Amino acid sequence: MFTRSDAVKLLRSLPFASAQDVTSFVERVGKVTAGEIAKLLPEIADLAPRSTPQAHKLRCEAFLAVTLNNPSPDLFVPCLRALNKADEALATVLISALPHVNHVPAHGEVVEMLGSPKPSLRVAAGEVLKQVGGRSALEAATTRALDPGFGGRNEAMNVFLARAGQHALPLLGAVLKAGKPQ
Repeated sequence: MFTRSDAVKLLRSLPFASAQDVTSFVERVGKVTAGEIAKLLPEIADLAPRSTPQAHKLRCEAFLAVTLNNPSPDLFVPCLRALNKADEALATVLISALPHVNHVPAHGEVVEMLGSPKPSLRVAAGEVLKQVGGRSALEAATTRALDPGFGGRNEAMNVFLARAGQHALPLLGAVLKAGKPQ
């Protein structure tokens, strides 16, 4: 089994000039723990400014492939939190990975992202919730929507009215009760 330092060294050493580098990375890393995979996230972000856009995109794809080969709910929160600083390429990969590493107890954190001042985070949270949001996320969104300062009401309604139908009526009631975000 690869250790963190081995996976990180390999990530840093491969040029990621072609899809062959992605395949090589995934095959050589093989089975790893969620903690080892999570340690790759800051490395990908660190290498991005010094890489070509193609190399960065391929590193992100390699991360996704390793994650899909080793899915674990323990990756949900690190991937979700990485969205805060992720560029577009990494964010796209993280949004794709999150449903595969779903962890229902952390859905409240996704709901909190709906209220982010950053539009890209609100969109990302909405995309994730469209795929994995269930009763607990709907309940969290309904509770947050009652807070007059919560700015994610529109996003919550977009996600849950389409996903939950009549079960989202309490959310609609909370939004109407709270009024416009302050």
